[in-house]
Amino acid sequence: MPNTSTSPTQRYRPSSRVRFWRWVFQIRSFDKLLQRRAQDLFAKARLDEYLSGVKLYADIGSGSGHFSELIARRCTHPPVRCVGVDLAWHPIERVRRRLTNHTPSRCLFTQADGTRLPLPDSCADAAGLCFVLHHIPYQLQDHILTEITRILRPGGTLVLLEDTPAPGDARQWKRVERWDRWQNFESRHEPHYYRSTPDWKNYLAQRDFDLVHEKFFDRMIPQMFLGAIPHTAFVFRRRKV
Repeated sequence: MPNTSTSPTQRYRPSSRVRFWRWVFQIRSFDKLLQRRAQDLFAKARLDEYLSGVKLYADIGSGSGHFSELIARRCTHPPVRCVGVDLAWHPIERVRRRLTNHTPSRCLFTQADGTRLPLPDSCADAAGLCFVLHHIPYQLQDHILTEITRILRPGGTLVLLEDTPAPGDARQWKRVERWDRWQNFESRHEPHYYRSTPDWKNYLAQRDFDLVHEKFFDRMIPQMFLGAIPHTAFVFRRRKV
């Protein structure tokens, strides 16, 4: 695998907000914060247990690259290769340098649309989406899950971390959306596409994924000042058919 390079598959002009966050994340204190966040989420999802033996991990919506970096550095028996896919983002320079120093030739980052993943059929042992899908319209979520099913081998692992407001709790849905907009500097008109925990489990079951682990948590790094926000870490297995 090429060493932590970016291979654009199409032209994409990042928004001013993405360019701003790319600059912010280069600051050492923010880089450290995102490292701690990735470690916290890795522990909550119990990925040491569920990614044991994984040889290729596809990180869909890999953002600044911190979660991909942690996967590559923590999953070493056997050494995992990680492919990060994102349309708007590429890994920050600090992440690139650490990967070059500690896990050379084991991470590739590519710019691509999640509905057209540049990976062959059944190539990945595991794939993950870390707070990605609630920014994607429901119909496009279907297309992304279809692509993930295509690249995952039968019996492969799907890791999903999402905001999961309780069904029927309108006030909580609004609070989750307000938190999301605040921390991402989103406009008040930008839509979100949340699902509750039961909705995610039903949705993935209909797409031939069996739940093997579920962990609810309402604190994460950074939590800011808006109080408890419901999140869930899921691990699913693709059914062998």
